[in-house]
Amino acid sequence: WFELLHSVEDLFTPTGTQEERKLGNATNWDPLQMADFLEGICSSRQDRYGVKATLKRRICNHIEEHRPRPGLLLSLLISLPCQSIVTQNYDRLIEKAFECWNIRDALSSKELSVIPYHPRRNAHHWLLKMHGCITASEEIVISGQDYARYNESSRYKALGGLLQASLMTKHLLFVGFSLSDKNYLKIVEQVRSALHDDSTGIKWSKSGLQPFR
Repeated sequence: WFELLHSVEDLFTPTGTQEERKLGNATNWDPLQMADFLEGICSSRQDRYGVKATLKRRICNHIEEHRPRPGLLLSLLISLPCQSIVTQNYDRLIEKAFECWNIRDALSSKELSVIPYHPRRNAHHWLLKMHGCITASEEIVISGQDYARYNESSRYKALGGLLQASLMTKHLLFVGFSLSDKNYLKIVEQVRSALHDDSTGIKWSKSGLQPFR
């Protein structure tokens, strides 16, 4: 998250070096506050190259330029015998990993339904993109204002319901996720409240959300 925000900040400094950054890091800045600040800068002026674009468009451009293809980890993950994937990432690496699988092994192709952007009925697998996709740049959730609007939207309630159903009925494997996202924590707490017990396999501690060991 900070990498994405700093990539935008660097466009507005004299030379784009790390030493010129003013917005801090994970120890002393809230990324939502950073995004709100950068959103104001992007909407009010041009960068050092004379380009004016929204924060969301700039972030999507950065992802498209620096994450062009899936790596080994994603290729291994989609080979697992699971039906569903939930992500808060904006990129299309998971979709591309499925495309690569289908090229390599046409006899056992994996049809993917991407919710909510490209849903397919009767698909073998589904991918839930909770915070948007680079194919719809202005819909991604990145700033504090986005989070506030997102929590009140009918789309959030529908997507959150799908995640809640997965938490209630399936075992989930978390990969590269800090378990600190506010939207996710809210969904987990609602599931715990609905079940009236700790069957989610998740507990609260002073350091945040942790899985049972």
